[in-house]
Amino acid sequence: MASFIYNRQNVPILDRFLAQFFARKFSLNNVDDDTAQVIKYLKSIPFRLEDDGSGSGNLRLSVYSLPGFNYNLSEYTTEFVPECNRIAQILRQSNTTYCDTQGKMLEFYPIDVEMAIFSYATKHNNLF
Repeated sequence: MASFIYNRQNVPILDRFLAQFFARKFSLNNVDDDTAQVIKYLKSIPFRLEDDGSGSGNLRLSVYSLPGFNYNLSEYTTEFVPECNRIAQILRQSNTTYCDTQGKMLEFYPIDVEMAIFSYATKHNNLF
């Protein structure tokens, strides 16, 4: 909600869906070089993981305890958000836009890059 209130600029999102996304292991098989570079970057962020409690050995981002949340929020805001900002700046400088759901062509902001990565991951779950 804050991202829309503040005009979708420089507002990080950290929710349980992204936590599940970040807790996955990434595969670099059968991806183009640009995608591989993004996935390598995501793998390098030292998010703290914990058992998801299901008994199946699955991991999730440690966000359900205050220390785990604070640690991961720090990594998220000091590592991931600046990288999304850097990518968004490059896209804006190259006049790259995207079409929103109402058919408007818009510039990229960090939150758009984050959601593009998340959307790509959900459509290509074979890589994760």
